[in-house]
Amino acid sequence: MVKYKTPAALEMAVRNAARESPMDTNRAIVGFYFHRFLCRVFSEDDCRFVLKGGQSVLARTLDARVTRDIDLVAQEESLEEAVADLVRAASIDLEDFVSFVFDRAEQIKEEDEYRCGAKVWFTPFMGTKKLQPISIDLVIDEVRGLEPEVLAPIDRLNIEGLPVCDYRVCRVESALADKLLAMIEMHEGRASSRIKDIVDILVYAKTCFIDGATLVERVEKEASARKVAMPEEFVAPLWWKQNGSAQYVKMARQAGVLDLAGNIAGAEEVVNRLYTSCFNHSANVRKWNPQTTGWE
Repeated sequence: MVKYKTPAALEMAVRNAARESPMDTNRAIVGFYFHRFLCRVFSEDDCRFVLKGGQSVLARTLDARVTRDIDLVAQEESLEEAVADLVRAASIDLEDFVSFVFDRAEQIKEEDEYRCGAKVWFTPFMGTKKLQPISIDLVIDEVRGLEPEVLAPIDRLNIEGLPVCDYRVCRVESALADKLLAMIEMHEGRASSRIKDIVDILVYAKTCFIDGATLVERVEKEASARKVAMPEEFVAPLWWKQNGSAQYVKMARQAGVLDLAGNIAGAEEVVNRLYTSCFNHSANVRKWNPQTTGWE
């Protein structure tokens, strides 16, 4: 490290960059450590991890809900191998005064036969200063998706002198298929409680160009893997409408999509417009335009 002589000097640079960024300052500082972790994960040419979940949304747009963990898909044969590779990647020295100490890994009980995963905890250090632990939701996914996109995350602070790399990020169409099926799938007889999924879908709808044919294909494959019969339209769970309105408004405002759908009924309408070909099993050769939030 040439640019910064001490951890304290780097910390000061991070705070200054966070204050100057369009993001909330505290959120940007927390995000700095997430990104130092991800730069280790994606620094190797033969990386077998793919970023998904909330962090993958943030990689594309600053208008996304805050997420407290990192979701990774491992293109590995076994969960044990994936955890071992993640721990090894986290230990890579990028000469940035930051280090990540592996704490523990616990297997996640998955209802899905085609997925297994673990929650993995690491403690970050800036020099010798111990920071808040971070958690990684690590999944082995047998529903083979599209080749990931490789991109530089939009929400990463620009700190002069720090080594960075592009990330392998789950493609929009694959992420949208996963989000939709998570919302309509029953879980031990109960409807989904994850209002955050519909908010993420709205963020994609407002910020991303989407290929119609690819979206239909990914939804069909995901539905087949989960053994879920596609409905004729999306209807939000009754609980969302009875008890989740305030939660929805808070998340949607934070993600900058309240203007697109001011309530859950409005969000339903956008979802049905976005996934119309998936519900009626029709061909879709059009492209979704986020500026008009419609197919063209």
